[in-house]
Amino acid sequence: MDHGDAGAWAGEVLRGEVTDQAVPLVRQKLAADVAALDALITQLAHDPEARAFASGAGELRGRLLLLLPVLSSLNDRMYAITREDAVGSGRQDLFLVAHEIADWIGV
Repeated sequence: MDHGDAGAWAGEVLRGEVTDQAVPLVRQKLAADVAALDALITQLAHDPEARAFASGAGELRGRLLLLLPVLSSLNDRMYAITREDAVGSGRQDLFLVAHEIADWIGV
């Protein structure tokens, strides 16, 4: 699994590089990564030497699954905000905070 997919998508959303695409390619890749992780977890559960890793992999899977709707929703909101014509709506402050978050998490 490539954590870059999740990071790339988070970076795009937080930096305002949002899209009105129904399902961005990076989201599809992240969903495919989660599916691949499911297969790996199944295999880990059957390997006595790797069972300890199955729990951590399951937690990672759960967190990635939660990330999908959060980033998708944030993408929708950021897209709507970038399309607003309202002046002085505080958008700049929001974008500055979003950029700071992107810098903080390193994406």
